[in-house]
Amino acid sequence: MSLEKLQSAAKTIETEGVNGYDVVVRSCGNDIANAILVTNLRVTMGSMESFPADPNIDERVKKVLEKSNIHL
Repeated sequence: MSLEKLQSAAKTIETEGVNGYDVVVRSCGNDIANAILVTNLRVTMGSMESFPADPNIDERVKKVLEKSNIHL
């Protein structure tokens, strides 16, 4: 897969969040869409603000995915 395609997928998730998930699945597959979405959600929730990241982020990501009906 090209860097350009990965960049485009990341931008889709960055701008549309969980609403862009299906687009990325169709263009890049489940594994890449899952990785990009979970990474984006974690960063958005502050995972980079401390080391180690707040362990509550795991549950918060899970809740967002469940609410959005995304099952990984």
